[in-house]
Amino acid sequence: MLLVASLSLISAALAPSILIFMISSLAIGVTSVVAQILVPFSATLAPEHERGKVIGQVMSGLLLGILLARTLSGIISASMGWRSVFGIASVLIFLLSALLNRTLPISKIETNLAYPKLLKTVWELVNTERVLRIRSLYGMLTFASFSVLWTSLTFLLAHPPYNFSDAVIGLFGLIGASGAASANIAGRIADKGYTKFATGIFLFSVLASFLIMLFGKTFIIPLIIGIIIFDFAAQGTHILNQSEIYKLNPEARSRLTTAYITCFFIGGSIGSSTSAIVFSRYGWTGVCILGVLYSLMAISIWIKEFFKD
Repeated sequence: MLLVASLSLISAALAPSILIFMISSLAIGVTSVVAQILVPFSATLAPEHERGKVIGQVMSGLLLGILLARTLSGIISASMGWRSVFGIASVLIFLLSALLNRTLPISKIETNLAYPKLLKTVWELVNTERVLRIRSLYGMLTFASFSVLWTSLTFLLAHPPYNFSDAVIGLFGLIGASGAASANIAGRIADKGYTKFATGIFLFSVLASFLIMLFGKTFIIPLIIGIIIFDFAAQGTHILNQSEIYKLNPEARSRLTTAYITCFFIGGSIGSSTSAIVFSRYGWTGVCILGVLYSLMAISIWIKEFFKD
């Protein structure tokens, strides 16, 4: 998957037309699923009492990569052009594939089911595992909020009163990267059994962050504070979700991940598209209200589950 990703990145860097670039981008998106293969694999390798901690460590790296990529790509693009961003990424991914090939242990076959039947059991897991359904909803709505913020933040910062360049806008990824610290904290919380209560704290924090960022339309400090709180809470929720679903069926962790991450990215797509539409019509205030609405949906589910048990 990483080798194909590397070739796809080269194709994007050399793309002579928008059609070739879009096809290359599709291939990059498909092969980037390798990150979601590594998370359940790390959970399988980890001892039971340290599983939350290990998931937190792996996710810290993943989340730092997502956010710091914004910063690095902005700087590289501003100084060397956008094609160089894809070229450099291709080299790094190729080196990563060689490193993982040398260091990762061989995974043991845990099922004899054919691949089509494995895919069918994903739906069966969704039907039978209530925790998976609830945690997938948390993930979907939280990632929708994440996409709401990071999609329209670029629009806000590129226009008055900020008028920031691509390089400066990319630096905001450094602010968001501070939230990756919550991955280790959330992993330890999961290991100690406080997942349900901590989930509520994180979800309410996401809500509070959007209320703070309402004032970021014209003031930079509330915007920065809100981003820090938001990313800390959103990443923490994601770690708790994965820690909970990996407890359900040790032999089906990859399939559990498939169900969860599918819902997760559906939420991201919905959040990104609705954010762009709302920003074009109602500006930054509308975007923050949209984030609040997604947060309230997640909180309503949590309240029902918390008091039900």
